[in-house]
Amino acid sequence: MLISLPFLRAGTQEDDPTQPVTTLGERAGKGAFPVSREFSWHGGIHLDAPGSGDNVEPVRAIADGQVVFARNSDEIPQHSDDPTVIAAHPLLYYAGWTSNGVVILKHTTEIGDRVNVEFYSIYQHMHKVNVSRGQKVYRKDRIGSPGAIYGQPNRIHFEIVADAANVAALMGRSSGPLTAPQGRTNSLWGDTHIVLPAGTPLYATDPSAITAGHPAWQVPVQATTTAPAIVTISEAAGLITLTTRSTRGTVLGTATPEDGYGLYQRALQRYPGCPSAGYEMLRFGRVIGPDAPAAGDLHQGRLPHIRQIRSPVDHTAVYADLNGPGVRVYSDADFPDWLGWTYIDDDTDGNSRCDSDVLIDMLDPSAPPAAGQPAPASGAVAQTPARQQAQKRRERIARAYARSLDGPMRERLSYCVVKMPTDWSRDDFDTRWGWVKGTDPNDLPANVLLTTCMSDEAYTKFKQHHSALAFWEDAQAQGLALDKLHYHFHPGRFIQTFRKCMWLSEAELSRVYPDNQYNHRETPDPSGLRERYRKQLNQVTRKYFINTATRLTHFLGQGAVESFSLARMVEASTTHFHASIQPETDGYYNDLHDTYFNYLENRLGNVDTGDGIKYRGRGMKQLTGLANYASYWVYRGWLDKSTYDPSWWLKTHGHIRKPNIADPQRVSTDPYNCIDTGGWYWTAGATRLQNKTINSVISEGELSHQAVFDVSAAINGINSHTHEPNGLGDRENQTLRISKIIVDKP
Repeated sequence: MLISLPFLRAGTQEDDPTQPVTTLGERAGKGAFPVSREFSWHGGIHLDAPGSGDNVEPVRAIADGQVVFARNSDEIPQHSDDPTVIAAHPLLYYAGWTSNGVVILKHTTEIGDRVNVEFYSIYQHMHKVNVSRGQKVYRKDRIGSPGAIYGQPNRIHFEIVADAANVAALMGRSSGPLTAPQGRTNSLWGDTHIVLPAGTPLYATDPSAITAGHPAWQVPVQATTTAPAIVTISEAAGLITLTTRSTRGTVLGTATPEDGYGLYQRALQRYPGCPSAGYEMLRFGRVIGPDAPAAGDLHQGRLPHIRQIRSPVDHTAVYADLNGPGVRVYSDADFPDWLGWTYIDDDTDGNSRCDSDVLIDMLDPSAPPAAGQPAPASGAVAQTPARQQAQKRRERIARAYARSLDGPMRERLSYCVVKMPTDWSRDDFDTRWGWVKGTDPNDLPANVLLTTCMSDEAYTKFKQHHSALAFWEDAQAQGLALDKLHYHFHPGRFIQTFRKCMWLSEAELSRVYPDNQYNHRETPDPSGLRERYRKQLNQVTRKYFINTATRLTHFLGQGAVESFSLARMVEASTTHFHASIQPETDGYYNDLHDTYFNYLENRLGNVDTGDGIKYRGRGMKQLTGLANYASYWVYRGWLDKSTYDPSWWLKTHGHIRKPNIADPQRVSTDPYNCIDTGGWYWTAGATRLQNKTINSVISEGELSHQAVFDVSAAINGINSHTHEPNGLGDRENQTLRISKIIVDKP
C-alpha cells in the first residue's frame, strides 16, 4: 500500500513520520475525531486546504482506488445573506454555507504477503468534483476542490472507514489489546517492539563480548527486570534508536543511538556462521527469512541479540539479550496497544451520542464522585438520586470533553478505532439524533452537554440541513457495500501509520515497471514476471531499510536499468544473446565459444580461465565476480570463510585457496536470491567505496541529477572515459519516472 494525505504541499519534503497528526490541518472541537462539540460521535476530521485565493490545494486521492460515489455540491443561492433565503435553504445553516459535494473511494490493496485489505476514504463538503462513479483513480490524482463548512472556505470533512473483517486484516486482530504470542510475519513493517518478560537479566557490559567458548555468560548480572518492559527499535536517517517503555506505553528512556549504516558489519562480526540470519535478528528482533542461524552462532540453543538499552529498573544504560526466553516480538503492523491503539466498540445503542465507557474512562480516568448528595441550599428543591447521578455523569462528560481538546489527548484519541454509525444516512436520523429534542434540560440523557434542548422547529431545520448533506442511501444504491454501522480510523493517524508499510501491491508494481518497459518477444507476460518477484522484492526492501519513499525510488530506479525491470536476472551476452538469457535450471551457462564474458577474466576475484562466464552478473543488481559471489555466499551461510585465502587473487605463488562455489546459478534460479543479492549489495556496499551502504549516500527527498549520480556511482563506479556512471541517463530517467509513483510530490 502506498498512501498519502488528501492535500499535498508542493515543494516540501515528505512529512516527518514523528509529526503529531493533529498538526496536519485538523481542526479541534467541532470537527475533531472521534467526538465533537456536543460529545456526539464524529467519524472523521475537518481539514483546512493549504493555500489561499486562486492557489488553494486541490483534494487528491489518498491511494489507488475506484470511485464508488460522486456528487457535486449545490450552488450557493443568490442573495445568500438575505434572511429569507437563509431560512429557505438547508445548506445555509448555523454560521453560513456548507458545501455538500462528496466523493467516496474504495481502496483494494495489500499490506503484506497475502494480506489483502479493503477500505474507503470519504471526502465530504467538496465544492467541485472532478471524478465520476466507476472511475479508476491513482494516488495523488485530483478528485476535486475543497468547499465550505459553515461559512469557512477551503475545508473538507475526511473519513477512513472499513468493515469488521477488513479492520481485523488491517490490524491483525478484531478486538481488544494485542494478545498474540508473537507478531505477524506476513505483514511486518515500521518499528520493532520487543516485550521483555519480568526477570530478564541486565548487564553492565556486553556479555557476549567475553563469553566465547563458555556455556554461560561470564559477565555478572547487574539487575533483573521486575515487570515486563518493551524495547522499541526504530531507524531514521541512518540512526537506530532503542526506546524502553512500560507496558502502558510510558517512555522510560532512550539508549545512545546506534549507527544503522553499520548494521551489516555488526552482523558479520557477531554472527559469522550465518550473518544473514544475524542481520535479521538485529533488524527485526527475529529471524524471518529462509536462512537458519548457524549452530556456532547460538548460545544455549538461542541466537543472542545483545543491545544496549535504558534499564526499565533504574533508567541507566545496560545490556540485555532481546532474544532471551519468554521474549515476544512485534512490529507497527501489529498495532500494539502500548502505542495507544484502542478498539472503541462498546457503544451499541445506535444513536450518535457517545456512550462509550471505554472512551470516557480514557478521557476522565478519575474515580466517580463518592455516593451521597450535599444538603440543598436554602429554598432549593432537593435533587432526586436519579437526578443527582445524571448531574454527576454530566459533569464527568464535561471534564472528558474538555480533556479531548488538549493536544496530548487529541494525539491519544487518534489511536482509537471506533465502531459508530455513519453520520451521513437520512432514514435513521431520528434514531441517531432524537435525543437532542425536549423542553427540560434535566430530562436529557445524563451525558448531553447541550445547555438547552432543541425545539421542534430547531430540530426540523437541523434535520433538513442534515438531509441535504446526507448521501449514504444514495451511495448504497450505487454499489457502496458497507453497512451504516462500521469502524472509523483517525484519517491522519491511519495515513501516518500505513506510510510505513510500503508493501507494493500487484497494481502498484505494474505502474513502477509497466508493460511498455518490456521487450514482449523476450518477456511476453510482464504481469507474470512481476508476480514472480513481487513478494521477494517487498521482503528484501524491508530487510535492508529500503523503507522510505526516496530510498525505494532510488532502489527501483537503479533496478530498472540493472535488471531490465526484473526481466533479466542474468548478464546477457552480445554474441550469444538468446542462449545466455535462458533459465539456468540445468546448471550455470558455460558455453566455451561465448567469448563475451572474457572481459571479466582476472577481475573481481576471478583467477581461473572460465571464471568470467561462471561468475557473470546475476540477480537484480547483477552480482558479478568471484569476490562478490564469495562474500554473498559467506553472508548467507553457504560458504565457510576459513576455507579460502583472503585476497586470493593477489597471490602469485604457492598453493592458492580460492572460494569453491559450484552453483553460481543459485542466484538466478531462485526469486528470493535474485532480489536479496540486490539488497545485500545495497547494504554491504562496494569494496572500492570502503563497503559504504548505499543508503548512506541518499538524503530523504533528494532526487536531483546529483543525487542519482551519487547513487549510481556507489553502485557501479565511475567510467574513466565518460567520468560518470555507466547508463547514468537511463538511471536518472527511470528514477524520476518511478518517483512520480512512489514519492508524495504532486
